[in-house]
Amino acid sequence: MTSPLHTYAGLLERSTHLVHAFLHNDPMVPAYQVWGHRTINDAYGDPLNSGVGGAGPLAMFQVNRGDSYRSETLRRKRLGLVEENRRGTTHYLFDVDDFIAPAVGGSPIPDDGGWMFLRMQENRGGSLLAFAGVPEATITLAAVVATDQVIIKGVYFEFAAGANNLAHAGTIGDPFIVGLGADDDAAAANLTLALNDAANVGAALDLIAPLNTHTFGTNVGAPSAVVLVQPEDAGANLIPGNTAQFTITTADAPRVAIDAAALALGTLVTTADATTPVLGPIYCVPPAAYFGTMCPTLTLQGIAPSGSASAIGTVPDLDENLESALPRAMVLVFPKPLTALSIRNLSAVNLLVAFGPGQLMRNVPAGGELPLYSGTTKMVVLACPDGVVGAAFSLHGVTSGEALHNV
Repeated sequence: MTSPLHTYAGLLERSTHLVHAFLHNDPMVPAYQVWGHRTINDAYGDPLNSGVGGAGPLAMFQVNRGDSYRSETLRRKRLGLVEENRRGTTHYLFDVDDFIAPAVGGSPIPDDGGWMFLRMQENRGGSLLAFAGVPEATITLAAVVATDQVIIKGVYFEFAAGANNLAHAGTIGDPFIVGLGADDDAAAANLTLALNDAANVGAALDLIAPLNTHTFGTNVGAPSAVVLVQPEDAGANLIPGNTAQFTITTADAPRVAIDAAALALGTLVTTADATTPVLGPIYCVPPAAYFGTMCPTLTLQGIAPSGSASAIGTVPDLDENLESALPRAMVLVFPKPLTALSIRNLSAVNLLVAFGPGQLMRNVPAGGELPLYSGTTKMVVLACPDGVVGAAFSLHGVTSGEALHNV
């Protein structure tokens, strides 16, 4: 089994409204979850003391090992259907616009004309690797107000005035609306109804590993403000004894309170946490126009994380402990090998750079530049050995060769 920190897809095609990528199958990985964002920092997240400040990537879709995923638009238009031998590989094809979700500051996923940064999460043994998870937990509402949210297994539930109205655009990150009703008891009853909606909520939960795991809600002692959340399979049977079926987060405690016992065990958090899950490298996906140029160039900016334990003259610290919330080095993978590149340190601290997980890290001092004038660089690993605020950097790269849409 490979490390999840070395797992990234190969890009087969990038054309207008189409991204086609693939992975070689790993027999120990039954499924892959694809995450993405429009910026490098947000795709990385914000581990404690990393200084990156990213929002964390958006869960986009899941594809089973050996399958081919096609997004909604491609299925509706019957696009992406190609007769070819895909034995031993897992493919995913999607229209970027299928994942645009309106949000303050813009959609996490850009439109088809922008750069996108994807990350892969391996689903091993049918459970979420990112979190210890919980077999069940209670949610207690206390003066809950409109716009309060609770996130269960990556699916958002947002309270709003009135009765239940499960308005949902079908886009990842778009919340299900739960009616506040007259009081907390009514809101808890409405949340319970939403959790038990297998047709709508269950279908959304299926997009996120583990597969076919839905919710069962019980309004304990109804009328009351307490909702017990338990996992169930697609056949509406409770799943007992599995400690990695669910994650539950909320940024609105104590109005939306998650049970103290689970919090004490460290299996739940009270704020949405961009440090998790543990994902693979950041795969840089350009717009189609990039491949319409004879010698395409790219310029990227980001913040190399502090706190990763990486050091000058050693290989990058890519901690494979999936339960660790410590920062890891930032790994960027390019769509085509770069024949020349320049990395500039824009910060007042040191910047460490390596050109692969097994390469030694070299130092770029504050304000310095590391140029490479020849070669075939496919990957860059970045970290900051100083402080807790990270090191801002810019990267300019050039790819030589003929213009192609298939790479």
